[in-house]
Amino acid sequence: INFGKGVDKMKPGIKREFPEQYVASSKRIDVVDVPKFNFIMIDGIGNPNVPEFKLKSKALRLLSKHVRTYYREKDQYDYLLSPLEGIWDTYDNEQFDVERKKFIKFTLMIVVPDRLTSEVFDHLKEEIIAKHDNPYLIDIYLKSWEEGLNVT
Repeated sequence: INFGKGVDKMKPGIKREFPEQYVASSKRIDVVDVPKFNFIMIDGIGNPNVPEFKLKSKALRLLSKHVRTYYREKDQYDYLLSPLEGIWDTYDNEQFDVERKKFIKFTLMIVVPDRLTSEVFDHLKEEIIAKHDNPYLIDIYLKSWEEGLNVT
């Protein structure tokens, strides 16, 4: 996704460029095709109501902001930060049940521009690790992900 193709002077962003994928209606069911996006991601297992989960989501947000700052300063390229997203599953492959929080397996993720290469990502990750005392920054990785058809 190449943020920045917008026709107006407002900052580009994933929710503006792909509203059908990010604005679900509670009054109807839609099928949307989710294209390939570039994400920074972090994995975890267990209860999402514990400090570890909060630190992992904070680590993603810190790195996401650092990526945006990098491109603002390097290329005068600015965009809206993307929302935190998540993929939820069970660790033991049983039926998903929110009451069994210790068996929840998750991947937290934030869309970043396609122009973020693995080399730039590694450099920015090292910089943010040096600036912040969050033990989960080291666990963040860069990955392209295409979901395809989804029901919203």
